[in-house]
Amino acid sequence: MIVILLNPSHRPGTPATVEEITHRLAEISFSSPFCVELQGIALAKKEADRALISFGRLERRLRRLNLHLIDSHDFIGRRNLLSRLNTQPEFIKALRDWGRRCADRWLAANFRLIGTHSSFPAEALLFE
Repeated sequence: MIVILLNPSHRPGTPATVEEITHRLAEISFSSPFCVELQGIALAKKEADRALISFGRLERRLRRLNLHLIDSHDFIGRRNLLSRLNTQPEFIKALRDWGRRCADRWLAANFRLIGTHSSFPAEALLFE
């Protein structure tokens, strides 16, 4: 499973103005359900991996599941909330080009892991 984060997972500093706080709250609100789902998958995988014998089809699939993460912090993190409403062809082309460069970098670093191992530890998603 390849996960592409549309919102930055971390932002430097603390929002100080009303606008910055509103934007960060919108990012968190947008990402929250996704993070909960991903944590559920990570927890289910952890439990399946812990079992000595996998009895069910789901357990076998979870054991074979490999997680990969592509973070968007370099490009998307520098954009403000209003840029998400930008439908100008130049901006859409810039997003496409950035996505391709990001995917190329990720593939260069992680291609050998596809189908064999996770490039992102599922445990990093669990808050214990």
